Amino acid sequence: MSEGKLIFLINKTLEWAYARNIIDGSDFYRQYMKAQSEMGELADALLKGNKEDTKDAIGDVLVCLINLSEQCDLSLEECLESAYDSIKDRKGIMFNGVFVKDTDENFDRIMQHLMGGYENN
Repeated sequence: MSEGKLIFLINKTLEWAYARNIIDGSDFYRQYMKAQSEMGELADALLKGNKEDTKDAIGDVLVCLINLSEQCDLSLEECLESAYDSIKDRKGIMFNGVFVKDTDENFDRIMQHLMGGYENN
């Protein structure tokens, strides 16, 4: 997706939300709770392996986050930029489904394990 299309969709989502009084007629707490509800639907879709429901649920979560960022007087772009700035130089490795930073006390042991040297401590 092009950057232009993404910005267009974010703006259309906000237009939709304002037209339905979602931004001004609610607050960030309720929008956060709605996002959590949508995350539950996403979990269900993932557990069931349903790709269409997964796509729909991810979209619903994004809509909630767009609305939430607007209610917090932030933009989705600046939130993502802030997150990227904090992770872009982060080093580490995914191990057993968890990202382990290179500063973690277990990092060297995990790397040794992944490289084939099994250590029992």
